[in-house]
Amino acid sequence: MSQPLSLPMTAASAVGAIPGMLVDRVGERGLHKAFKNAGLPLTVMDTPRAAIPLNGLAVLWKEAARATGDRTFGFVGGKEMTVQTYGLWLEYCASAPTFREALARIPKALGFHQSGTQFTFRESHGVGVLRYYPAWPGRFPQHTDHIVGSLVRFAAIYCGPRWRPAWVELDYARDTSWRTIERKIEAPLVFGATTLGIAVSSDDLKKPLLLKHPRALTLADVAAEAALATSPHLACPIANAIAFRLLDGKVDIDGAAALCGIGVQGLQRRLRMRGVSYRDLLKKIRMRRAVALLTETDQPISEIALRLGYEEHPNFSRAFRRSIGKSPSEFRR
Repeated sequence: MSQPLSLPMTAASAVGAIPGMLVDRVGERGLHKAFKNAGLPLTVMDTPRAAIPLNGLAVLWKEAARATGDRTFGFVGGKEMTVQTYGLWLEYCASAPTFREALARIPKALGFHQSGTQFTFRESHGVGVLRYYPAWPGRFPQHTDHIVGSLVRFAAIYCGPRWRPAWVELDYARDTSWRTIERKIEAPLVFGATTLGIAVSSDDLKKPLLLKHPRALTLADVAAEAALATSPHLACPIANAIAFRLLDGKVDIDGAAALCGIGVQGLQRRLRMRGVSYRDLLKKIRMRRAVALLTETDQPISEIALRLGYEEHPNFSRAFRRSIGKSPSEFRR
C-alpha cells in the first residue's frame, strides 16, 4: 500500500501468528469469535497482501488476548512473526548490512505495508530510538506489544536471539499487570508515552547482519511488489509483473503473462497497443533494477548479473554499457 488512505489500513500479513495461537489455546470456536468481534473475515488469512482496516487488526489482537486470558499475548505473538511473515518490505529492511541501517530503512518502507501510521529513527547521546506513531495512541496495548515482539524478533538477525532493548516506551498507561509484561519483555518499560519507542545502544547499532547471502533488494523492488499486490489481478500492470518476477531472476514472457492472468498473445497485444515490445520493456526494467542494485548494495557485479537473469556476466556488462553508456564497474565508481 504505497498510497496513503483516509482510513488507516494494513496488509493482512500482520494477522501473523494470531490464528494458530488461538486455535492452540481456545480452539476453532475461539478463533471464529475473535475474528467476528474484530469485524474481520477469516478469509484474510488466505490473502496476506490484501489491505484490511488497521482498527480491525488492533481489535483482533485485543480480542485474542481476552480470549486466552494472557496479558503477554501480543508480545509473544509478535515474536512469532518473522521477516517472511511481513513480506518484502521488511525483507528489504533486513537485507541492510548493519542493524543501524536496517532500522533506518523501516521508516522508508512502512508505507508499503501500512497507512495512517509512521516510524522514525533517530540517534542521540549514544542511543538510537525507533519510534512508532500509532493511529490511536493508548487504545490498543496488545497491538503495541505485538510490535515490540516483532522488533525483538527482527533484531535477532543482527544481535542474536538473546537481544533486548535498552528500554521500551509504551503508548499506553501502566495497568495492574505491568510487571508481567515487563518480565516478559526483559527490558525497563516507560508507560504513558505518546509513541512506542525501542531504544538500541550504540554498540548494538554497529552489529552486522548474521544471515549469509540475503536477497539483494532495493526500495524500488518493494514499490513494484506493492503496486502488483494492490492492482486488480486481471488488469495488473505488466511492468510491475516483470519487475516482481525479476526479484528471482526470472525473465520469461510465459511467467509474466501467467502472473497477469492472461495468455502470452494477450500480453503482447496489450504491449503493442502501447507501442512497446516485451523485450524492450524487460530491458528497461532490468536496467532500472541494475542501477538500483549497483547504487544501493555492495553485491558483486557477477552476482547482480545473475539476479537480473543474465546467464553470463559479459552479456550483462554489454547490455548495461549500451543502455547507460558506462560499464557496471565504471558506473559504480
